[in-house]
Amino acid sequence: EKDEHIKFPTLVPSFPPTPDVLVENFIEGIPVMQFARENQHDRKMLSDMCFKAIRCVCKMIFLDNFIHGDLHPGNVFVSPDGKDFILLDVGIVAEYSDNDHEA
Repeated sequence: EKDEHIKFPTLVPSFPPTPDVLVENFIEGIPVMQFARENQHDRKMLSDMCFKAIRCVCKMIFLDNFIHGDLHPGNVFVSPDGKDFILLDVGIVAEYSDNDHEA
């Protein structure tokens, strides 16, 4: 099930990915740390965004059996309206098996 508040850039079809280059479309956003600083007094908004982020990571790991392999603040943006996360640089991923969850 797709999370409407998590956005990933999509591949640009005219530039197939290679081991060295991944060309994706542009999604406008604000770096997550800048967004947090600019909204530091809006506790409700920050709390809502934290809930979305935690739900996103848990869903990736426990339901989708997938994890973004380079998830750090430089690869996380927030949409200009403050409602969505944009996850960049998904060139490194890992998939989990049922055995991984049982270990």
